[in-house]
This record gives sequence, C-alpha cells and structure tokens, in this order.
Amino acid sequence: MSSAQRPIPEWKKKMVDEIKRYLRSYRYVLVADLYKVRAAQLQELRRSLRGRAEIKVLKNTLFSRAIDGLDGQREGLEGLKEYLRGQNIFIFTNENPFSMARAIDQFKVRVVPSPGDVATNDIIIPAGNTGLPPGPIISTFSSLGVPTRIEAGSIWVSKDTIVARKGDT
Repeated sequence: MSSAQRPIPEWKKKMVDEIKRYLRSYRYVLVADLYKVRAAQLQELRRSLRGRAEIKVLKNTLFSRAIDGLDGQREGLEGLKEYLRGQNIFIFTNENPFSMARAIDQFKVRVVPSPGDVATNDIIIPAGNTGLPPGPIISTFSSLGVPTRIEAGSIWVSKDTIVARKGDT
C-alpha cells in the first residue's frame, strides 16, 4: 500500500520564502521562548522594538525549513535548530544582539505558577523563619517533605529543602 504525499500548502511555501528573505537581510536572529507570555506583553515588546527589529511568531518547522533552504548561505544558523522547542518568537535585527537581549529582558515578569506548570528550575524552600503562625499550614509543609519546627510563635524551616526539580510538573 503506497501513501500519496499531499502537496505543500501555498501559504507554507510563501512563509518559508519570507523567512529566508529575513535571514538574508538581517545580521542577527534571536529566538525567545513564548511560554506563559501574555499577548499584552508581546504587543508591548513589538511596540518598543518597532523600527529596530522584525518580530515574528513562526512555526519551528517552517523556520527550520527556511534554514535548510538557504543551503549554507548563512553560517551558524544550523545551530539554532536545537533551540526550536515549544512556541518561540523570532526577532530579526541588525542591531547589537546583546543590547537587543537586554531590551527584551526588561519585559520579563514573574508569574504565579498554576497547577500543571513545568518547573523551569529547582524550587527550594530555604531554611529559616517563614513568618507564619503555627496552624494547618504545618500539614502542607509536612506533605511536601519540608522539615519544620515551632520557635518563638512561628514556623521555622529546619533545612533547605528541594520541593520540585527542574522539569517536574
């Protein structure tokens, strides 16, 4: 049984050509992870970099195909493929990539984790005074395996404890 290949949609071909055009006309490409980035943050970033960079949210496979389509015309692009995981934003610019990265870093915000989120690094409960009065919260610490003691009317964590490893959900 043979399977016939479907023709590649025209919009994908046009998108790959557009990406190749960007790769030829800009000196630098920055790839940033869009995990947990809100639309408002992305719009603010676009506004702040307008005129300095082209910002595109692209499918990783299309970006990878565009790199392949350049046939080695641009050195170093093959190395970007290993970073193409999850949803990414691609920033094409001729400006210094370090100053561009610094500008992008200004848009980082801390977000409260939700159930099911993946830990981006080890989560450690440090030893010391929690400032919490003794009560039902002690059972939460206990269920997480965090050693505690009561001292001077508050809960103290006895030693630094890793409650989640990088990559845990």
